[in-house]
Amino acid sequence: MATSASSKLALVVDIVRHGARSAAAGCPFFPHITWQTHGELTSLGESQQLLLGQRRRAQYVEGARLLPSSYQPGTLHVRSTNMSRTIMSAEKYLMGMYPELAEPRQLVQTVDYHEESLLLTTGCKFVTDNFKNYFASKDYFKLITHTHNATWSRIMAAYPSITMQHLLAPANAFYLADFLLCAAADGRLPAGLTSGDAEELKKFIGDTLAGVDRVHPLMNKIGMQGLSQEIIEFMDGAISGKSKVKYVLYSGHDITEIVVLDGLRRMDPTIQIEKVPDFAASILFELESDRDDSNTVTVHYDGKVIHRQPYSEFSKRFRALGDIGSSRQAVCKLKTGEDRQGFFVPFQSKLYEEGKGHE
Repeated sequence: MATSASSKLALVVDIVRHGARSAAAGCPFFPHITWQTHGELTSLGESQQLLLGQRRRAQYVEGARLLPSSYQPGTLHVRSTNMSRTIMSAEKYLMGMYPELAEPRQLVQTVDYHEESLLLTTGCKFVTDNFKNYFASKDYFKLITHTHNATWSRIMAAYPSITMQHLLAPANAFYLADFLLCAAADGRLPAGLTSGDAEELKKFIGDTLAGVDRVHPLMNKIGMQGLSQEIIEFMDGAISGKSKVKYVLYSGHDITEIVVLDGLRRMDPTIQIEKVPDFAASILFELESDRDDSNTVTVHYDGKVIHRQPYSEFSKRFRALGDIGSSRQAVCKLKTGEDRQGFFVPFQSKLYEEGKGHE
């Protein structure tokens, strides 16, 4: 919302994590907790996105009147990763903003897998290699055995079949934490575990993803390339009046938001990533224009202001977050048809049985 009587809201950009979903895979430690499909939006996830869209309608349609009361073509730009949970999240969000939309899916744009800028892990050998290296690193080992040891010790005490050897197999602890958080969101947290344990697991996943993002200076830049430039182009268009777009929605993932938050942290060290973004978490950018032609960007994270800066400075620094000094294709060593699933399979049987990982 505009921060003064002389300022006017010119553009809003909302980067949203998809709603609550089912786990990426079944878990051998909890065979009684199952979903019909894996990695898909749940009924709770649909409700979360619908409610978020309704809130945005109250803020920017009925409140600030940035957007018209009825949908007008060209005023919204909506993009999602090409996954059903993010596409459906965007649809529900739009239904909350404009209930009269009969076919919200028609407004949701996706791009080819190898051109995706909303998901760090897509089609990039450099990134997937760094993920693998991080899951085999001492830093990840320390997250499990030191930083978050108390949490994992409580879980192992409640479920003795889970051992440290199992946890230290590459990525197993990460996937187990993800599984338990999906179960918690679905109201099925295993007996003996508490909501406090779930909050600690959010911190573990947040620390893991932030660690991956920081494993190499280029990791964050690859994640921001394309996205940072596109956001600045929308802002430039709003300031110049050359663009009709007033509202931009990106429907992405936890890693989408981790990358953006870590990029903002590089601009402003006071910004901290305390845990993985919750389902339906939002990073909201508001561009304001003042009567004296000055422009300001305010960044909100889940309703709290985390950064505010004159646009002239913000645009330079934010755009630079995605400057890798080369093409993404050159850095990523892209291969046509590269296997998008070729990085880690949750609870691979051999790793699970042998508990291989760190010595």
